[in-house]
Amino acid sequence: MEKQRERSLKLYVVQAALEYLVALSASGTFLAKLTGQLGMSDSLTGILTSLMTMGCLFQMLALLIHVRRVKIFVILSSLFSQFLFMIIYLLPLTGISPSLKKAAFVCALFSAHLVLNAAAPYRTNWLRGLVKDSSRGSFSATMEMVSLFVGILFSYCMGAVFDHLEAYGRIQTALVVMAITISVCMLLHLLVLTLVVKPTREPAQRSLRDTFKSLAGSTNLRRIIGAYVAYQSVMNVAAPFYATYQLHELGFSLKTVALLTIAGNLARMLVSRAWGRYADRTSFARMLEKCFWFIGLSFLCAALATPRNGVVMFGLYYVFHGIAMGGTNSAMTNMVFAYMPEEERVSALAVCPAVGGMTGFAVTLVFGAVLSWMQAEGVSLFGIPLYAQQMLSLVCIPLTILSIFYLRTQIIGRIAQENN
Repeated sequence: MEKQRERSLKLYVVQAALEYLVALSASGTFLAKLTGQLGMSDSLTGILTSLMTMGCLFQMLALLIHVRRVKIFVILSSLFSQFLFMIIYLLPLTGISPSLKKAAFVCALFSAHLVLNAAAPYRTNWLRGLVKDSSRGSFSATMEMVSLFVGILFSYCMGAVFDHLEAYGRIQTALVVMAITISVCMLLHLLVLTLVVKPTREPAQRSLRDTFKSLAGSTNLRRIIGAYVAYQSVMNVAAPFYATYQLHELGFSLKTVALLTIAGNLARMLVSRAWGRYADRTSFARMLEKCFWFIGLSFLCAALATPRNGVVMFGLYYVFHGIAMGGTNSAMTNMVFAYMPEEERVSALAVCPAVGGMTGFAVTLVFGAVLSWMQAEGVSLFGIPLYAQQMLSLVCIPLTILSIFYLRTQIIGRIAQENN
């Protein structure tokens, strides 16, 4: 049994990498390039980008779904969602009307995130449950480093392919290449998941009333939800609009964006193991607090970016952002494993990202409207003309400071002490 668990942990790392590649293909500048082909506006692209955040709301569906065979449920949901991600790259090639293409694109993207997120709490509880408590930080770091390494290769290669084919007026060929790439990742992901050992114990089936009653009485859960809300609020004011900002106002090519992303991912890889060891030695809450300082620095750099210094400032943005993400993503999930009882983890893994994601999506909607207004009216600070995205970046800095204060007083100062 121990050998099966060790083999499954290795497969877990591989499936995470494949899943990450599909996520990359349906987000960021690749998604912006696709929406550009469909004639969508910058603000709508930003809102669609935040579907990955708002999609967490669909994790609440896990509270309504009674799953008897977790492994099969996770495999089928992953296959369906990744198939839809592949389909969106073929929509611009169809002969239907532009308005129908846009509608089909939004529906496919929305449905993919709905299904993917509805299964996410079960997937996370199954796979992350294979990891021993004493090594969660180190294992999360290893998994992240592998995903980032293949992500670097993927982003650079696909960015170069898009730029090359677009230069020759063959952008539709680039879309087909991306669709084929997603299909290959989808089939490999399916194979890997089938080889992972199934859960040793299926989640206990509880009534919706009992589930909500238990969750409502959990002080720890409320505090963890607060951390999710703080994080998503900070990350969705300006970041969803950076892809179009880089491509349009700053004039970056996809290859340039890919190189900057590589720099950020390399920084993330270099610090991931150190973050993991720090979390295993102290706590994931303390690691998250440190990560927020680097998030603040990243937004300060983005606020200073202009067409003259855009490559340098966004290079710094990606590096500081990468350092923060080297610990942030694992901290958010592992706090649930650290501070919630085992029988409530699936529910907590559904509720926390859902509330945080709903907050993040609402923030993007509000600031998407603000962005459009600023672009139409123009904006300046102390008489200095600014791009709308620069002003939104400045807003993120005080929000980051407030988030750090919350983590210190409500998580580190309360939960961590209560669990010692």
